Amino acid sequence: KMAETASPNPWTTSAANEYIEHCGTTSKAADDESKEWMGVTCTAMYEKVLSHIPNLTKDSKLLEVGCSVGSKLAVLEDLGYKRLFGTDLSKEAIEVCKKHHPNFNVRAVVPGQQYGAELFELESANEKPFDVVFTCATLIHVPYDKRPDFFNQLRSLANYYVLWEASNDFGEMKVYPFGDWTFYGDNFEATCEKEFGKAVFAERLQYLDQTSVNKGMDFDLVAAYKM
Repeated sequence: KMAETASPNPWTTSAANEYIEHCGTTSKAADDESKEWMGVTCTAMYEKVLSHIPNLTKDSKLLEVGCSVGSKLAVLEDLGYKRLFGTDLSKEAIEVCKKHHPNFNVRAVVPGQQYGAELFELESANEKPFDVVFTCATLIHVPYDKRPDFFNQLRSLANYYVLWEASNDFGEMKVYPFGDWTFYGDNFEATCEKEFGKAVFAERLQYLDQTSVNKGMDFDLVAAYKM
């Protein structure tokens, strides 16, 4: 099923493709980046947040929306999770992910697309096809008027939502043009609590160098919500 949308896809530009070409595809790349920015590895944080989700096993189905070239999924693989899925707006990123991680089940989608188990050729006996849905540095790309649909899509996919997102602490929705992209800043801690209720886990990660990383944002939020 496709939703009607007039949204352009910001991940089809030459600048986006150039960015993707330089993205690290490994768990080490993800860990090195977060260690440099915030002094903690992705591996440590994902292990921590996932420990707060009940009945999660290494055979649980985990979906990352906005998986890019797969470095965060690679972190989950290193943690022992076997059934890993992903979507991204960039066909190029998905192709890179498939090349480096042929065991991940990943698909390219378009803005506004509604999907579920059928996209991944899964047979799902459950109402929600996945156990956990993730986003990392994805919400900030979603326009404010598209967020209700985006959140409803997440609800249809899994019972738990894990996010990692740059957030501000002043509750202001502020747009930040950045090259070919637009960042839709927000206090995602407050927004997600209003949307999903109190987090089952939440931790703020402070930037080691606020002047050079995520200007206009105060911290990265890592959190989990029951939907």
